Amino acid sequence: MFRVGQKVVCINNKGLRYSIPNEPRVLEGAIYTVSAVDVRFGLPVIRTEETWHDDRNPFSWLFARRFRPLVETKTDISIFQKMLTPKKEKSNVC
Repeated sequence: MFRVGQKVVCINNKGLRYSIPNEPRVLEGAIYTVSAVDVRFGLPVIRTEETWHDDRNPFSWLFARRFRPLVETKTDISIFQKMLTPKKEKSNVC
């Protein structure tokens, strides 16, 4: 289940209905921020900060199954630092 403030990625925007001309479209692969979570029509739904919504319009809710949580990985640069560190060479001088 999603939570308010969580970043999500759209994985399926096929068949989305838009009732207001020029409203922001939900794009597959785009990142959104969850602004509300609810259950409508017996299914989990969300609203995002980046898309239009109206409390009177049931189509302003998006089915949660169209999204997945964004997995943010912290970049670990230690491997690159090891590559830059000169290696000690053994000397075979007698």
